[in-house]
Amino acid sequence: MVAPFPASFLLGLPVRGSRGERGRRPARCGPLRPPPGAQGSCSQRCGDQSGPCSCHPTCFGLASCCADIRDFCLEISPYSGSMMGGKDFVVQNLNWPNPTDSVICSFKDSIQTRGHVDASGRVHCVSPLLYESGRIPFTLSMDNGRSFPRSGTWLSVHPSKVSDSEKSQLVNETHWQYYGTPGTQGNLTLTWNTSALPSDAVTIELWGYEETGEASRGPSAAGVKPPTPAGSLEMGERRFQYDSGQQCCYTADGTQLLTADSTGGSTPDRGHDWGSPPYRVPPRVPGLSHWIYDVISFYHCCLWAPECFRYMNRRPSSDCRSYRPPRLASAFGDPHFVTFDGTNFTFNGRGEYVLLDAALTDLRVQVRTQTRTGSEGSQDRGTGLTAVAIQEANSDVVEVRLGEGAGVLQVLLNQEVLSFAEQSWMDLKGMFLSVAAGDRVSVMLTSEAGLEISLQGPFLSVAVLLPEKFLTHTRGLLGTLNNNPADDFTLRSGEVLPPSASSRELFQFGADCKGPPAGGEGGTALGRARWRPAAVFPGAVQNASSLLTYDSKFLAWGWWPWLGSATGSYAAGRATHMWNPGTWYPSFSSRVPCSVTEDPNPEL
Repeated sequence: MVAPFPASFLLGLPVRGSRGERGRRPARCGPLRPPPGAQGSCSQRCGDQSGPCSCHPTCFGLASCCADIRDFCLEISPYSGSMMGGKDFVVQNLNWPNPTDSVICSFKDSIQTRGHVDASGRVHCVSPLLYESGRIPFTLSMDNGRSFPRSGTWLSVHPSKVSDSEKSQLVNETHWQYYGTPGTQGNLTLTWNTSALPSDAVTIELWGYEETGEASRGPSAAGVKPPTPAGSLEMGERRFQYDSGQQCCYTADGTQLLTADSTGGSTPDRGHDWGSPPYRVPPRVPGLSHWIYDVISFYHCCLWAPECFRYMNRRPSSDCRSYRPPRLASAFGDPHFVTFDGTNFTFNGRGEYVLLDAALTDLRVQVRTQTRTGSEGSQDRGTGLTAVAIQEANSDVVEVRLGEGAGVLQVLLNQEVLSFAEQSWMDLKGMFLSVAAGDRVSVMLTSEAGLEISLQGPFLSVAVLLPEKFLTHTRGLLGTLNNNPADDFTLRSGEVLPPSASSRELFQFGADCKGPPAGGEGGTALGRARWRPAAVFPGAVQNASSLLTYDSKFLAWGWWPWLGSATGSYAAGRATHMWNPGTWYPSFSSRVPCSVTEDPNPEL
């Protein structure tokens, strides 16, 4: 029995090659403004900030890009498609009117597909069969595979996440499900949107799918071997930890149905429908593992045979008796904080702060607060959250910040602005990310910690949920999670401020950071002169560990204090060695110890 795949599972787009004149340099679309006199190239350097010019996504706002960045750091359209492959995408800003060599697209340095150049000179790639979801790096060769100097990223998604126009439709799904059982026979009908295909004729192939190797809770080596039309595709073997799922069923009034009471009760799954890293091993392949281990077994017992009681006995419901709700903390407004232990306080600092730090999983949440600009350009005296950045261990870094214009959220992944034009749900390294209605972003981490960042008036609001295992492992503006609100204002030195702490003490709790390193800031007299001594407190972000993005002159200048020296001069700032030679943007290796200068005696 084969799962009812969407059209993108079954219908691949044609792949063709083109020939023509060799040696013509691809055209670049749109003028760029690299730093004066900048030398260098982005060939095989995408993401690199070093050197006289940058190939990092932040370079566009900093006016520091290499001149050929769009030639080598590729933008594509569409940027996403089903993990089952067959999706044709166009490389933007790259034109090759007279090609002589073949185009080769290499995904994850090992899976190659043949691209083509269309009649307009646009370069195309076709996505391969991947068996995993998430952002997949690819490189592009325009010399038949001899070199791959260009690179980009393809978003591979769960088959259910492709657009409706690309999905096939089963006519009479019940007929498909019961086909072959007594009284159910005849023709099976599958329909699809013909306008989504470039050809009037299609070839339909029927594939079988199996996963080999033991799926167990302990470490195991396994391989997935789905037969393909060209033979058998051997998938790499890896060790993994088993991840499972749960199908939860409820009555109309919200009561959970249990298998002990009903054949329609909730049942556990051996393979989660989303899959899980490292993927490509049983039972971790998105969609397909769940089908093999959970859906087909249900069909065999409950649809194709009167043996459903056996299925329910082997997969009893998990009720909620052992469930422990997560702990909630939040920050909102101008800004108000509610700690995990329920302490409420207001902190009007302007700067970048540690909202949460949990050494248990190396979870870090940092925020930026700014004043609000009025309609006539005036600055309010209160502050609010304008950016939130999250990372756990070696996961991706996600930042949510206020975009340009009222009511606009901007999401960055590893300092690059994301587009949600095609996908509102992304499977990233160490986390899942979803966006709802453009004004709310949810992040779920592998530790089961979760965050929701949303627009609330002119600022951001953030809610953090932590499971019970984080008890006694947190610090930062959201307090110490230990069921004791009396010690939420604990300083790094161990001193505990009382719950009745004054506004000045709370300001220090949030704003102060440790003194400069030996020799002052960067070892310069300017650094020693500009440093404001303070006690060591947990609140302020130290620039060496900042997760936030500085991709504009406003951010780079406004959030690195002392860059302009005591005189506020760009030239003097460059002279203090806090600038990369040949560019105006600041050196990440020379950040000063504290991200913002605070006044311990504010009129707030």
